[in-house]
Parts: sequence; structure tokens; C-alpha cells
Amino acid sequence: MIMPWLLCAAACHRTPPPVTPDDEALYYLVGEPCSIGDYDTAIARADSLLANVEMSDSVRAYIMLDRDVSILNLGHLEWGGAYADSVIDFGRRSGVELAVTQGLQNRGSSRRRLGDYDGSVADYSEALDLATASGDKEMEQALTECLGVMLAERRRFDEAFDFSRRSLQLAIEADDSVAALNAVSTIGAILVLGERYGEVVGELTPYRGLASASPAPMRVKYLTPIINTYLALDSLESAPAHSGG
Repeated sequence: MIMPWLLCAAACHRTPPPVTPDDEALYYLVGEPCSIGDYDTAIARADSLLANVEMSDSVRAYIMLDRDVSILNLGHLEWGGAYADSVIDFGRRSGVELAVTQGLQNRGSSRRRLGDYDGSVADYSEALDLATASGDKEMEQALTECLGVMLAERRRFDEAFDFSRRSLQLAIEADDSVAALNAVSTIGAILVLGERYGEVVGELTPYRGLASASPAPMRVKYLTPIINTYLALDSLESAPAHSGG
């Protein structure tokens, strides 16, 4: 079961490497609708561009990735997983490593949502090894977050906690406040799932200011482990004593 406060999905968030203005314009045609959730438009434009327009391998890879993300975010999990195979294969043949890394992440997301947890962990782990070896800190942070979520769902709480701690540290080093708040919220959720209620408030409280300045969905994710801790302890009055406060 995927807990509602433990989410790790593929996203249209990567920026292509420096390319020609024409290639950048081509990518924007797909990346822009994908980024705002207009996935049908993103898929239709990607199909047309990939079939009819010459472009660099790097931009072709990015368009393929955003097409795959759009397919997955429309809920077509088997289709998205199968297309991820094509993205990974293209990345390996063309030497575009990010296509391999993010293609593995996309396939891992598909497998996770289809219940193939071992396959999902294998994909995320392979992608993480590639990202770490290449020094891609953004992907390393995202993948450690995914593995933390995945392992928590498998009730491998110590491993999940370690990956989420690593994700948080990478987000802090990158000065990425959104990723940091997401990571610390995941840490709180993992502690709740592992019934380590005494640690929840202490772990999350230092990030209260960051949460206050964040959009409502992020605040909800941050507060959910704290609220669940209070509910589990059956009393608002008793929670500080259990949290060390």
C-alpha cells in the first residue's frame, strides 16, 4: 500500500543541457505542457516531433522522458513502464546518460505503482549508482528520496531512514528548500510507520519556519506525521513528553 503522505513520482523538472536555440524551442513545446500537467498535449506534441523533426540526441532524450512522465502521470502504468524501456535503450545507444538514469527512475515508479517492489528497488538502485558515479547531485537527491519511500513501504525502516537522511543532506547542500522540506517530511512519515513517535517532533520542529513559508500541500505533508504522532499518543498533552519536548 502506498501511504498518502509517502509519494515519489516522476516529474518534468529537469532542464536540458546547453543546446541550439532551435533545440531549446523544440524541448519547450513538450516540456512546458508537461510541467503544468497538460499531459495529453505533451504526448501529442512529443509524438509529432519525434516522428518528424531532426534534433540532437540530448533533446530527443528529454522529449522522450517527458513523454514517458506524461504517460505515467495519466495513470497508464504498463504503457509508461514499457516506454521507459525504450528511453533507457536510447540513452545507452546514444550515450545520453541522463536518459538512462531518469528512464530507470520512471520505470521504477511504474513498477512500484504496479506492485513490483523488488523490480522498483532494483531500478532506483541502479539509477542511484549511475547518478552518484556521474556526480549528478540533483538526481542523487531525488533517487535517495525514492528509495527511502520505497523501503519504508516494505517496512525496512532503518534502511529507509538512512536514505531519507541522505536525501535531506543533499537537499540542504544544494540549498533546495522544497526538496529539503519534502525529505524531512518523509523522515517524519517513516518514523510514524516505524512507531518511533518519540523522535518525530524533534526531527521536524527545526524545519517549522521552512514549512510555514511553503505552499499549502507541502505544509500538509510536513504536518501529517506530527498530527499522526499526536493521534497515536492519544493526547496532545502527552505528545511533548514522548517527543522529548
